Amino acid sequence: MARETSAKMLDFVAAMAREAGLDMDAAVEGLALAEVDWSRFGARVDWDEFAIVAERLCGHLSDDELRELGRTYFRVHPWVAMVAQLSGLTPRILADLAMRVSRPAHRHWSWDFDFFASPGVLALEIPDGYRGSRPIMMVLVGELEVLPEIVLGEPVEIDAQVSSHRFEASIHYRSALKARERAYRAGQRLTASPLREAKHLMFNWLAADDARTGVPSVVELQRSLELTRAEARVAHRLARGLTVSDCAADLGVSRNTVRTHLARIYSKTGQRSQAALVSHLLRH
Repeated sequence: MARETSAKMLDFVAAMAREAGLDMDAAVEGLALAEVDWSRFGARVDWDEFAIVAERLCGHLSDDELRELGRTYFRVHPWVAMVAQLSGLTPRILADLAMRVSRPAHRHWSWDFDFFASPGVLALEIPDGYRGSRPIMMVLVGELEVLPEIVLGEPVEIDAQVSSHRFEASIHYRSALKARERAYRAGQRLTASPLREAKHLMFNWLAADDARTGVPSVVELQRSLELTRAEARVAHRLARGLTVSDCAADLGVSRNTVRTHLARIYSKTGQRSQAALVSHLLRH
């Protein structure tokens, strides 16, 4: 599994720290990541050092203060600010964008989410062998409290169970998401062209980061592993952290079609599980 996380996240943490009056310089002192250009796409830092920074910055704060930091973080996060301007963005599209940003940044985390259940669910886990961080998990609670307000225009109630290695949250909405989905989609039809362009720019932004983080391109996978174009497109998305369902939605095909491609990829690469395959692709 990947031992590193995106250095770009430190840029966002630094912005949050400045907003909250915390000393980022002291938090990174003596760590190797202090020498990394955090703003450069593709730069990586050791996950354990990232967790140490969070503990140095926030370890003395109460749970309520950590949640407020999470809310502050999203208020100064440039990606969230950009999304907030897209009035036609539906909650489902936002959830897809959020996962596409988060998964490449923290490839070693395991994710389980269904934002559109009743209540919504988000769970993530840091595997054993990696440094845990309760401050990071509590900040996530605050982020999760703010995001629905940005998208839905109303607050939600969050029931969260947090430890240093695991985060489980139930999201209680005040109104029916299906009705809001219909309203958002009606608005989206009026702004379809500019929204398509905005989504295209966002996904290209993410792809630019992928290109420098060891994720092979579709063309590279097709050529080096002797995959078909369709198989290479699936392999590329799996290497970026997408699930089978994510791949199907992204490619506009059924999950069974993705599974068929995946079986052929296993046969050609000699791998027997998705985790082993992703590790193989990233090493390749």
